Amino acid sequence: MMRRTLPALLALALSSGATGCLTAGLNCTDIGFYSGLVVQMTGNLPAGSYELYITADGKAMVTEFDLTADNVLTCVRPPDGGQCVIEADIGDRRIRVVNELFTTGGMVNVYYLDGSGPADIKVQINQGATVVASQAYRPDYTTSEPNGNGCGDVTAAQVTLEVPSR
Repeated sequence: MMRRTLPALLALALSSGATGCLTAGLNCTDIGFYSGLVVQMTGNLPAGSYELYITADGKAMVTEFDLTADNVLTCVRPPDGGQCVIEADIGDRRIRVVNELFTTGGMVNVYYLDGSGPADIKVQINQGATVVASQAYRPDYTTSEPNGNGCGDVTAAQVTLEVPSR
């Protein structure tokens, strides 16, 4: 099982900083970004076992994960290497869900491999039979060029999933 910690992910994100590169005569940055939909979780999840249910454009997907008191995420299902990543086909497109939830926040990134995001999505976190948080969204996507003009478009949206105090 793959174990991740929030500090390790933050270090990775910061290490990818805007060092810059020359692309076809353009001065493009290496700023990291997320495409598709980012579901930002607010609130805290106590240590324990959870299920993350995603229904994106009519396709239902689930991942099971454990959180420890010291903020370690361990994926239980899918078992392929323990990563909290689900992929599924919706028509002729492939969608990916990346679970990066922690006891002190985190996020879920949902995107098609072509870089776009779902038009309709429901996100639900359960702990056993208890629904911890659930929300449906119709994201409003914007397109930008975060690495500079001519350096590639990114289509993205962000929504918030509030986890009530428990």
